[in-house]
Amino acid sequence: MRNYLITTICLFGLIKAQPNAFQFISTNTGGIIQGTPLINGSSASSDDWIAAFDLEGNCAGAAQLVYIPAYGNVFFGVGLSNFVIFGDDPTTTDIDEGINAGEGFILKLWDSSLDLIIDQTDENGNIIVHEGWQSSNFTPINGFDDPFIEFNFVVNNSDPIILGCLVTEFYEDTEYTFNLIDFEFLDEDGISDDYLEVIVLTGNNYTYSSNTVAPDTNFSGEINVNFQLNDGFSSSEIFVAAINILPVNDPPDIISQALEINVNEDEAIILESSNFNIYDVDGDDSFSILINEGDHYFFSNDTLFPYPNYFGVLSVNIQPNDGQENGLGSNFESLVTVLPINDSPEVLNLAIYPSIPNQDDTLFVSFEVFDIESGTDLSTTIQWHKNNIYQESFDNMSFILPSETTCEEIWSASVQVFDGESSSEMIESNYVTICGNNTPPVWFDDNAISFSILEDSDSNLFDLSSFIVDQEQASSQISFFAESQDADSPIEANFINETFELMVGTLIENYYTTLDSSISLLVWANDGLGGADTTLIYFIIEPVNDAPQINSVPEISIPEDSFYTLFIDSIDYIDVDMDECSLIINSGDSYSVIGDTIFPQTNYFGLLYVPIEISDGSLVDVDTIEISVEAQNDTPTEFSLISPENGETVLINSVNQYTYNLSFNWDLSLDVDDTLKYVVFLENDEINLILDSLPQNNYQISYDNLVTVFESNMVNIFEGVWGVYATDGINRTYCIENFEIVIDAREILKNDQELNPKKFVVFPAFPNPFNMDIKFKIFVNNKQSLSMNIFNLKGELVKSLINNKVLDHGMHIMSWDGKNDDGKNCVSSIYFLNVNQKSKTYKQKLLLLK
Repeated sequence: MRNYLITTICLFGLIKAQPNAFQFISTNTGGIIQGTPLINGSSASSDDWIAAFDLEGNCAGAAQLVYIPAYGNVFFGVGLSNFVIFGDDPTTTDIDEGINAGEGFILKLWDSSLDLIIDQTDENGNIIVHEGWQSSNFTPINGFDDPFIEFNFVVNNSDPIILGCLVTEFYEDTEYTFNLIDFEFLDEDGISDDYLEVIVLTGNNYTYSSNTVAPDTNFSGEINVNFQLNDGFSSSEIFVAAINILPVNDPPDIISQALEINVNEDEAIILESSNFNIYDVDGDDSFSILINEGDHYFFSNDTLFPYPNYFGVLSVNIQPNDGQENGLGSNFESLVTVLPINDSPEVLNLAIYPSIPNQDDTLFVSFEVFDIESGTDLSTTIQWHKNNIYQESFDNMSFILPSETTCEEIWSASVQVFDGESSSEMIESNYVTICGNNTPPVWFDDNAISFSILEDSDSNLFDLSSFIVDQEQASSQISFFAESQDADSPIEANFINETFELMVGTLIENYYTTLDSSISLLVWANDGLGGADTTLIYFIIEPVNDAPQINSVPEISIPEDSFYTLFIDSIDYIDVDMDECSLIINSGDSYSVIGDTIFPQTNYFGLLYVPIEISDGSLVDVDTIEISVEAQNDTPTEFSLISPENGETVLINSVNQYTYNLSFNWDLSLDVDDTLKYVVFLENDEINLILDSLPQNNYQISYDNLVTVFESNMVNIFEGVWGVYATDGINRTYCIENFEIVIDAREILKNDQELNPKKFVVFPAFPNPFNMDIKFKIFVNNKQSLSMNIFNLKGELVKSLINNKVLDHGMHIMSWDGKNDDGKNCVSSIYFLNVNQKSKTYKQKLLLLK
């Protein structure tokens, strides 16, 4: 029983453009063929196309395949897949548009996913020639009217072979994305390497996502990663790549605080690592503690200084350090309890008034009491001294009446404060002489008074009490004033009220004094009673190292696969200390560094972000340089021929002329930038034949087409070499060695007389189809005028090759480069060659493929 497929059901799919090789000319005769297409035994896709060709290579019809949901399969010749094989138009005897009755045809299928045209072949690889075409008024042809008959198209596929992995190491706790360029491999078939996919398989000590491999956290050592390559039809055997995971130092982490940490108020403490539970995945057990900024404390490395008089709980920001590169761990908040300690009260600004008393003046003692704890239960002890003798009878009295004093007596007072727990020091007042004379304050400056301060510092406090004396006045009774003697006024100075303490700070940024120089400060001391003294105090400003400052970095552009040496002089930076600085180039993505030279990864193009440092030996400034790596065309890599082997002889006879093909095979050339085309050629001392330009690394030409080529070139045997070159459209790479070959067609083209016509002949254009240029060979039997023109499908003139040109007797060869008379490239399409000889016109169909 015959199965019928109803074609009026709902169809799903998009009509997609067929490949250029599947262009055909519709005529008024034709028949449909139906079937189920398979690729290597599996269903084809509805995006694929099928086409029929006559034995001379002319496309006679093509159609996109269609998926029919009701059958869950893909078909041709039904529904939207209207696969008509057109017949030859008998009215155009000079153009072969289709199939004639009794003429065989072959089928080809275009796999859209691989962009690959596949011949239908038998189990021996020979092209299947179908018979039985007839014009059926565009209905299914008898014998080709069963859509369930399977037509299998076999891809000459070989399993990929992984030869090696180029990635041998990367760092712990990083990941690497593997691409095809990371492997050495073979895939010697007609499927483009563009379709090869890297597959990562499960293994030990790593995880993966797609083709990205991540070693287990903190793992270092060797991992064995399992890979396969898949070309869409088959996979390689599993390749095990041994990759060394380089160890990196992992910083330690503080898990918890092991002990309570206490320190007395106004004392410092060193934070020891033993106070904490510290974990280091690398097994390190020697750590230090680094203190960071926080509230209510100062610090220096691992030493903590709570603010003066502070007590309570401090939250101290710390980090553990194992002393190695990248050895600083994350921040941990340590709790330190500052235990309150009672502070002794202080006696301030103690003085006896008046400082130059007369006989009738009462002596008053004046002072202030300060207690940081703000205690209210304070007791004060006042003792008076006359001529340095303690006067117990006047204890705790705040004044001495005139009746108790006489001229020439010297009086002073001592004061002490008690807060219930501790006492202040016993502070002694100034000495006053009853009926005495005032003496001015005196600076002790026989030896110059000098101090040092740091560059860019402020709030430097100096106690001058040891450098001045006043016999009668307390410090609170003397006025002080300071003024810089340098025109630039690089420092400022002020006295703290009613004390001998001088506060000094710098005013000019980055200013310091050179050797044997200083800043002078004129200081007045005035007792308010007509007594004054001045002195010069000298300050040396010690230099402090300043970090260099980067102002700008250069804009850099380099070609792909080159390198760039970065000199420090190309960076605009300043170091105010005029230190000798060095350039440090840090590592980053997609490049390596050797010394001052940056090497982008092979074939990388785009932007590189390169972090740099300018260092003066102790301090640095950082910036990032952008390097634009401009894409460059890469020349295709070298490759070798495979078959026909060197020295092989091919015999063409009447038995194999229409059934055999000559297959050329070669290794793939690689080009990371572009899609490659391969051009196959035959050459000897007499002729140079370009057979075809194609994307895959194999080519088949039928013996019959070879006979046509030989006829066009007036030979019946070829003895020379065959070869291939790969081109990306810019550069060419020829095969490493051409192979010698003999192609003998003398049984078909029996003698020279048959190859030397006696009449006017227009030989078939070659190669046809073409994509670069096409040659036309004409034999002129006697001197005559000819015109040769190229027309498009609309009949419009595209290119005039010769116009009424007189050609002598003999063989003439012309060529067309696929450009019109304006020099512009023509689009892919069918064109016609018209050769006008006297009143006769010869026509040939040409197929231009770009």
